Amino acid sequence: RGGRGRPVCIADRERYAEVALRARLREFDPAVAAMKQGLAGNVPAFILPLLTCQEVMLRVCGEMTVDLSILRGIVKNRLQGGDSNPLFGWLWTVLEHFTNEERRQFLGFVWGRERLPRDTTGLQLEVRTQASHGDEHLPSSHTCFNALDIPRYSSMEVLRDKLRYAIAHCKAIDTDFAARGPAAGPGAAGGLGDDADADADDQPAAAGAAAGWGAAGTAAVVTEYLDDGEWELLAAGAV
Repeated sequence: RGGRGRPVCIADRERYAEVALRARLREFDPAVAAMKQGLAGNVPAFILPLLTCQEVMLRVCGEMTVDLSILRGIVKNRLQGGDSNPLFGWLWTVLEHFTNEERRQFLGFVWGRERLPRDTTGLQLEVRTQASHGDEHLPSSHTCFNALDIPRYSSMEVLRDKLRYAIAHCKAIDTDFAARGPAAGPGAAGGLGDDADADADDQPAAAGAAAGWGAAGTAAVVTEYLDDGEWELLAAGAV
């Protein structure tokens, strides 16, 4: 121990860089091991070597592209008036003109995840009427019940604008979206832009310069990784 206050001298620079790099490469080993153990508890471990990482991701997370034909198969019209309510047709027209990213945001807004699973058996998404609200209100969702409540909008243009605003800004169900960094956008509800401390902690680039770790990043390595005896090994030429 003792590396916290020990400066790096010219003679030690190459060894220090070697140890610091090794420490950085190993820093996530415990977390990765825990994830592997958890995955193996649900998926037989012997199957994983037979799949590529892309295949595993697809089976776990679903498709990146939101297929509207699949989405149509799980959406149920619970609007007042049923099929005679123009809101349902307007909704599909709006979704057809949305980009794939906006469709993913729509899914995230309605049921908390931005991809459809490969198997949608038993999955249902309800579209209901928010009867007491009109053009001045935003749509609301209930992610625990996969339900979207739409106010009595007077036109498809109002629906489009209100829905687009809601899916882009109403992300306060949890903090998962904040891990995407800039994707949350400045000023997004609960986003990193509202918390300077969280921004510095959650984005590694904030700790170092664009061309490398920088002074702050190097200090972090000395403090966090070389304070448990590795510095003494380095100084003794054992590493």
